[in-house]
Amino acid sequence: MPVVRTVQVKCPCCKTVLVVNQETGEVVEERKPLVEKSSGDRLTDALRAHAEHRKKVAGLFSESIAGLSKKEEERRALFEEKLREARERGLDEGTELKDIDLD
Repeated sequence: MPVVRTVQVKCPCCKTVLVVNQETGEVVEERKPLVEKSSGDRLTDALRAHAEHRKKVAGLFSESIAGLSKKEEERRALFEEKLREARERGLDEGTELKDIDLD
C-alpha cells in the first residue's frame, strides 16, 4: 500500500486544521477545534469541552426544575384561592343540592 503524503494547513481565523493530500490536492481530513482556546492537546481539549457541556446541561436542568416548582406554586395558590372563594360563597349561592351531596 503506497504511503499517502499529506500536508497540514491551519486556518488563521477559525483554527481548523485541514489535512491535504499532496499529490491530488484532496482534503483528507478536517479537524475543527473542540474548544475556543485550544491547548494544543486534543484529549485535554475534549475533556474540557465535555466538562463545559456537562455544566451547561446541569444549568439547563436546574432552570427547568426551578420553572416547574414555580408553576406548581402558582397552581397551588390558584387552587387555594378558588377553594377559599367556594367556601365563602357556600352552598346557598351555588347550584342546587343533589342527593349525592347529602351523603
